[in-house]
Amino acid sequence: MRFRFSASVICLSLMLLASAGFSQTITGSLHGRVSDKTGAVLPNATVTVANVETGWSRSATTDSGGECQLTLVPVGTYKVTVTAKGFNAETRTLQLTIGAMASVDVSLAPGQVEQNVTVTTERLWLRLSARPLIPSLAKQRLRTFP
Repeated sequence: MRFRFSASVICLSLMLLASAGFSQTITGSLHGRVSDKTGAVLPNATVTVANVETGWSRSATTDSGGECQLTLVPVGTYKVTVTAKGFNAETRTLQLTIGAMASVDVSLAPGQVEQNVTVTTERLWLRLSARPLIPSLAKQRLRTFP
Protein backbone atom coordinates (compact mmCIF):
# COMPACT_ATOMS: atom_id res chain seq x y z
CA MET A 1 0.00 0.00 0.00
CA ARG A 2 2.82 2.32 0.88
CA PHE A 3 4.46 1.63 -2.50
CA ARG A 4 1.28 2.64 -4.35
CA PHE A 5 1.02 5.85 -2.37
CA SER A 6 4.68 6.73 -3.11
CA ALA A 7 4.26 5.95 -6.82
CA SER A 8 1.10 8.08 -6.96
CA VAL A 9 2.83 11.01 -5.28
CA ILE A 10 5.77 10.73 -7.65
CA CYS A 11 3.50 10.58 -10.73
CA LEU A 12 1.44 13.52 -9.49
CA SER A 13 4.61 15.53 -8.82
CA LEU A 14 5.95 14.83 -12.28
CA MET A 15 2.65 15.87 -13.86
CA LEU A 16 2.62 19.12 -11.91
CA LEU A 17 6.22 19.89 -12.86
CA ALA A 18 5.52 19.13 -16.51
CA SER A 19 2.45 21.36 -16.58
CA ALA A 20 4.39 24.13 -14.85
CA GLY A 21 7.04 23.88 -17.56
CA PHE A 22 4.43 24.13 -20.33
CA SER A 23 2.71 27.07 -18.70
CA GLN A 24 5.82 29.22 -18.91
CA THR A 25 5.63 31.47 -21.88
CA ILE A 26 8.42 32.51 -24.21
CA THR A 27 6.40 35.32 -25.73
CA GLY A 28 5.43 38.84 -24.89
CA SER A 29 2.77 41.29 -25.98
CA LEU A 30 2.78 44.72 -27.51
CA HIS A 31 0.18 47.43 -27.05
CA GLY A 32 0.26 50.62 -29.09
CA ARG A 33 -1.60 53.87 -29.55
CA VAL A 34 -1.21 55.92 -32.74
CA SER A 35 -2.05 59.60 -32.95
CA ASP A 36 -1.15 62.64 -35.00
CA LYS A 37 0.92 65.59 -33.75
CA THR A 38 -2.21 67.30 -32.36
CA GLY A 39 -3.07 64.24 -30.27
CA ALA A 40 -6.00 63.07 -32.40
CA VAL A 41 -6.13 59.28 -32.68
CA LEU A 42 -5.48 57.62 -36.04
CA PRO A 43 -7.76 54.68 -36.80
CA ASN A 44 -6.74 52.21 -39.54
CA ALA A 45 -3.01 52.85 -39.08
CA THR A 46 -0.82 49.80 -39.71
CA VAL A 47 1.57 48.68 -36.96
CA THR A 48 4.17 46.13 -38.09
CA VAL A 49 6.63 44.39 -35.76
CA ALA A 50 9.63 42.67 -37.36
CA ASN A 51 12.17 40.63 -35.41
CA VAL A 52 15.64 41.97 -36.20
CA GLU A 53 17.37 38.58 -35.75
CA THR A 54 14.89 36.18 -37.38
CA GLY A 55 12.89 38.33 -39.79
CA TRP A 56 9.60 37.09 -38.26
CA SER A 57 6.95 39.80 -38.57
CA ARG A 58 3.32 40.48 -37.87
CA SER A 59 1.01 43.43 -38.54
CA ALA A 60 -2.09 44.85 -36.91
CA THR A 61 -4.45 47.71 -37.71
CA THR A 62 -5.48 50.28 -35.15
CA ASP A 63 -9.11 50.42 -34.05
CA SER A 64 -11.37 53.49 -33.93
CA GLY A 65 -9.54 54.62 -30.77
CA GLY A 66 -6.16 54.46 -32.51
CA GLU A 67 -5.09 51.43 -30.45
CA CYS A 68 -3.86 47.97 -31.37
CA GLN A 69 -2.53 44.94 -29.57
CA LEU A 70 -0.26 42.13 -30.70
CA THR A 71 -0.14 39.09 -28.45
CA LEU A 72 2.02 35.96 -28.41
CA VAL A 73 4.96 37.77 -29.97
CA PRO A 74 8.20 35.75 -29.59
CA VAL A 75 10.81 37.47 -27.43
CA GLY A 76 13.58 39.38 -29.15
CA THR A 77 14.58 42.73 -30.59
CA TYR A 78 11.95 44.27 -32.87
CA LYS A 79 11.62 47.13 -35.28
CA VAL A 80 8.14 48.59 -34.91
CA THR A 81 6.98 50.50 -37.99
CA VAL A 82 3.80 52.58 -37.96
CA THR A 83 2.22 53.83 -41.19
CA ALA A 84 -0.97 55.70 -41.97
CA LYS A 85 -2.27 57.25 -45.15
CA GLY A 86 -1.27 60.91 -45.41
CA PHE A 87 1.38 60.63 -42.67
CA ASN A 88 5.11 59.96 -42.54
CA ALA A 89 6.03 56.46 -41.35
CA GLU A 90 7.85 56.11 -38.04
CA THR A 91 10.09 53.24 -36.92
CA ARG A 92 11.22 52.41 -33.40
CA THR A 93 13.31 49.61 -31.94
CA LEU A 94 12.34 47.75 -28.78
CA GLN A 95 13.42 44.71 -26.79
CA LEU A 96 10.56 42.35 -25.93
CA THR A 97 11.19 40.08 -22.94
CA ILE A 98 9.38 36.97 -21.67
CA GLY A 99 5.89 37.76 -20.43
CA ALA A 100 6.34 41.51 -20.91
CA MET A 101 3.63 43.87 -22.18
CA ALA A 102 5.56 46.51 -24.14
CA SER A 103 3.83 49.79 -24.85
CA VAL A 104 4.53 51.84 -27.95
CA ASP A 105 2.77 55.17 -28.34
CA VAL A 106 3.54 56.88 -31.63
CA SER A 107 2.69 60.36 -32.86
CA LEU A 108 2.89 60.66 -36.65
CA ALA A 109 3.73 63.84 -38.55
CA PRO A 110 1.70 64.76 -41.63
CA GLY A 111 3.29 63.64 -44.88
CA GLN A 112 3.63 65.51 -48.10
CA VAL A 113 0.56 65.60 -50.25
CA GLU A 114 1.29 64.56 -53.78
CA GLN A 115 -0.96 65.51 -56.60
CA ASN A 116 -0.29 64.86 -60.25
CA VAL A 117 -1.97 66.99 -62.85
CA THR A 118 -1.72 66.00 -66.48
CA VAL A 119 -2.63 68.54 -69.12
CA THR A 120 -3.02 67.45 -72.70
CA THR A 121 -3.83 69.60 -75.69
CA GLU A 122 -4.74 68.91 -79.23
CA ARG A 123 -3.63 70.95 -82.15
CA LEU A 124 -6.34 72.93 -83.75
CA TRP A 125 -6.14 72.78 -87.49
CA LEU A 126 -7.68 75.57 -89.44
CA ARG A 127 -9.14 74.33 -92.67
CA LEU A 128 -8.72 76.76 -95.49
CA SER A 129 -10.95 76.14 -98.43
CA ALA A 130 -12.31 77.97 -101.40
CA ARG A 131 -15.75 78.07 -99.81
CA PRO A 132 -16.64 81.19 -97.94
CA LEU A 133 -16.88 80.79 -94.21
CA ILE A 134 -20.09 82.81 -94.06
CA PRO A 135 -22.87 81.73 -96.37
CA SER A 136 -23.89 84.31 -98.90
CA LEU A 137 -27.33 84.80 -97.30
CA ALA A 138 -25.68 85.71 -94.04
CA LYS A 139 -23.36 88.12 -95.88
CA GLN A 140 -26.34 89.88 -97.36
CA ARG A 141 -27.99 90.28 -93.97
CA LEU A 142 -24.81 91.73 -92.56
CA ARG A 143 -24.66 94.30 -95.36
CA THR A 144 -28.23 95.42 -94.73
CA PHE A 145 -27.84 95.46 -91.00
CA PRO A 146 -28.06 99.05 -89.73
